[in-house]
Amino acid sequence: FTLLILALAGMAGGYVVPDLDLKPTAATRRKEFTEVLTGFVGLIAVSISGGGGVNTAMLDATSIGEGWCFDMIRRSLDESFLLGESPWTGFERLGRQLNLLPLVELAGALALAGNSGARVVDTLRARAESGRDKELAEALSTAERKSESMGIPIGAMLLGLFLFLGYPAVAGLI
Repeated sequence: FTLLILALAGMAGGYVVPDLDLKPTAATRRKEFTEVLTGFVGLIAVSISGGGGVNTAMLDATSIGEGWCFDMIRRSLDESFLLGESPWTGFERLGRQLNLLPLVELAGALALAGNSGARVVDTLRARAESGRDKELAEALSTAERKSESMGIPIGAMLLGLFLFLGYPAVAGLI
């Protein structure tokens, strides 16, 4: 009977424990991918401004970058080219597969710009600027949160300093 209880407890633990590690890791990797995507979009905009086409600019940008994020983007572009579809269709598919809203939004914006005849480089620049602004806002909020949490330790240190400096005067009066 105890063996059955241990087996059930082991099954329950084996079902729950991997999720405890996987969810924070996935959130970290999604954030990393979003940051890399901002840089990738900026590289594409610079390459297009230099006179390259959209497809060439995307291939150049993926060849410059390193890491798992650029490997995923590169694979998505290769798959799109092999299937004969636009790169943003591949981006949308990858974004939905990885549950990355910024990549799906980028694909939608590029598709809209491509279909409406708008300049793709303007769309890319706006996306890159928006991504950088968002990253800056997140960094500022993190820094503010950390500096707010330092209020109590700094106050305690100042109180200790005043007690240390004031003790001889109080002791001399008493």
